[in-house]
Amino acid sequence: MVRRGQVRADRQRVGIRESFFELSGQAACLAGLLALSMALAEPPAAPAAPKAETLSLQSEVTIPPGTRAGAALLQQLREDMEAAEGKAKLTLSGGLAAETLDAQDGKSESFITLDLGTEFSIWKLGIGLGGPIRVSLEQGSIRHEDWDELADFFNVAQYVRFGHRGESIYARAGSLPSVSLGHATIVDRLGSEVDADRIRRGLEVSLDFEKAGVDYFQTSLGESPILGGRAFVRPLKFFDVDSFFERLGVGFSFVTDMDAPARLRLDSAGRPQIDEDGNLHFAGNSVEVFGFDLDLPLVASDWFSMTAYADEVFIRNAGQGFHTGFQGQLKLPLVEQALLYQAEYRLLDSDYIPTYFDSLYDVQQFHFPDSDSRVTKLQQLQSLRPDGSRASAAFFEAAWAMGKTAAFGANWQDTFKDDNDQSAQLGVFGRVAVSKYRIELNYIKKNFGTLSEAFTVDDRSLVTLSVASKVSELVEVVLLVTRRFQVNENTREVESLDTYSISLNLSKTF
Repeated sequence: MVRRGQVRADRQRVGIRESFFELSGQAACLAGLLALSMALAEPPAAPAAPKAETLSLQSEVTIPPGTRAGAALLQQLREDMEAAEGKAKLTLSGGLAAETLDAQDGKSESFITLDLGTEFSIWKLGIGLGGPIRVSLEQGSIRHEDWDELADFFNVAQYVRFGHRGESIYARAGSLPSVSLGHATIVDRLGSEVDADRIRRGLEVSLDFEKAGVDYFQTSLGESPILGGRAFVRPLKFFDVDSFFERLGVGFSFVTDMDAPARLRLDSAGRPQIDEDGNLHFAGNSVEVFGFDLDLPLVASDWFSMTAYADEVFIRNAGQGFHTGFQGQLKLPLVEQALLYQAEYRLLDSDYIPTYFDSLYDVQQFHFPDSDSRVTKLQQLQSLRPDGSRASAAFFEAAWAMGKTAAFGANWQDTFKDDNDQSAQLGVFGRVAVSKYRIELNYIKKNFGTLSEAFTVDDRSLVTLSVASKVSELVEVVLLVTRRFQVNENTREVESLDTYSISLNLSKTF
């Protein structure tokens, strides 16, 4: 288990961090941005239309989907149905599963898992409670790693939500399985549930009052969080101007990891040091990433939208990158089909890493895949040397949904270099529900070089596969395979943890 808040870290402070980049400074900046956006905005008489300049690229599934667009499709359909119903709903659920956790100390261990939960929603308010209780078949006791921190007991409160994404006011406190910010050039599907032994509770807020707004998130409400936000303004909205360009948005984003692992502490044998709970010891430093962006909705209708955007992103004490592209959606309401898409061109400095806070950051902040060694992500960034040139790169993504029956998506990211630069990324998402059967697959592979490596499942991969069969109106049988990560107490490295379970789930909505 990797626990950041209680790890012995040597924080290397610098002058600029003592002022602007401290947590108190961040809180003050956030408060100022919130006050400014609300002061400049006209109180909306009704919920605002979904943002045209940015898609809701976030998800509430356990493992971040292989594509942001795929996550957005499912989340959008789910929340559209909730908003349309507009009535109180109570869902009670429970499951009993046989579960195997692979690679714990290099061994496999079997558990019987009882998972109880409840969700309640009325008007714009939603509340979720629940959590698993795992009993070891070998030891006859509850799994220690699930309840060895005070925060574990508070994790029974899954989330509290107000509003729906795309409305003028949206807030969620609790689990944040996947977060993206703006055009996802800095934060891209950042997950807080990748570590198998630690589920953090964070905060996400989005305010959009047409003229101005702000988005904010932090991955933890307790220990040292990753936090940041984006403030944006549509300047021509302040004037009585009937122009195509009144929809032009100007934004500023800032994200920081205030205690990023700069290097792992080693013991006399050259292995990373860990404590009795399996927490890595590291020397910490801060990472700050900020950027400026423009976006302009070229088309914004009920059935088709297209937004052009451009971002310039800077990593403090490192390089910068330019991102520009198009994103949007196509809806065919008569056949209940929808397509979300994004195409992006990039110009990257040699000492710059795009989308620095991504879906595998929770793992790669400690062990970043490298052709020669295993280093932290911050060490990898600091090892890059500026050479005065910029490399071209591209990112493509699309997702397609057919009503409630099927949804598919994929993305691809790579630089136009040789195969050894280890910069390629692949994401695949699929969901099919026919009759009483449902199959869902999410797959992400990052930091590989050749196409032959794309579907090799290793420590650069996130996978979840779910196969369900409905036995009756209330009961279904589910086979679930997931991959997360934890510290192997023998090798002292972050390794994959594969979980296999078959469960009998009961769910009733009132």
